[in-house]
Amino acid sequence: MRPELPTPDQPTFDERVHEVRRRLKRSRALLRLAAGWLDKPVLRREDRRCRDAARALSGVRDAAVVLECLDRLRLQATDLRILRALDDLQVTLEHLHLEAMLEAGLAGSLAHAEQAARRADEDSAAWPLAAADWPVIRPGLLLTYRRNRKAMRRAARRGGKRPFHAWRKQARFLRYQLEALRASGPGGLVPMAKPVARFGDRLGEDRDLALLARLLETHRKELQRPSDAKRAKRLIERRRAHLQRQALRLGDTLFEEPTKRWGRRLACEWHPPLRARD
Repeated sequence: MRPELPTPDQPTFDERVHEVRRRLKRSRALLRLAAGWLDKPVLRREDRRCRDAARALSGVRDAAVVLECLDRLRLQATDLRILRALDDLQVTLEHLHLEAMLEAGLAGSLAHAEQAARRADEDSAAWPLAAADWPVIRPGLLLTYRRNRKAMRRAARRGGKRPFHAWRKQARFLRYQLEALRASGPGGLVPMAKPVARFGDRLGEDRDLALLARLLETHRKELQRPSDAKRAKRLIERRRAHLQRQALRLGDTLFEEPTKRWGRRLACEWHPPLRARD
């Protein structure tokens, strides 16, 4: 059984996977924002449902993004030995990508995820986010901001793949929350949304490069010249170090304020102002 080929006006299998995973991640972010009025058991259950549905498609998405990452890396490579290693690896990655799509298609993972995303979208549409007052929004938004500050400090202190990946997940939650509140929230949220998305993209590319480096090592013996893998990995490491430095610089600016002070400032800016509601 092969995934159905799309017609020209239909999204591809990869595009559908990307879109449904984006919707599920957005739903998980809004669940955290709704912590002020959702029961904890409900929140945990719905978060787990969205997480599991997205996770079932992670193999397809990972296989697609490492191919995209390989194409970007090829543009930065000037050493013919690195280009040779990347060309060899691409053949293996294309096979892995096809296998992941076939597996997801046979298991019905995409259809299940799209159903879960529709249900999550319907549920969140009934939440009063657009008209919510600051006391309702405050717990979830401040918790996400605090977790970003904590994850940033851990990434700066420890380095490595895991801390930056953990920070990326928190940054993604904050991005979707800011986008959801952009229309109804205070002006202080608007200038923050784009920089959060920008440094989240850098963390995302860093994670994709880490995955590419791992696959390069796993399939090193399949290259025409396995020694070429070392040069390719050094290029990946340099690019990752650059992306991590950029993310930390952006994070220092975005999360400079302590959480409580940031919360007090937003409370004063929120519309209608708290002090006018007596």
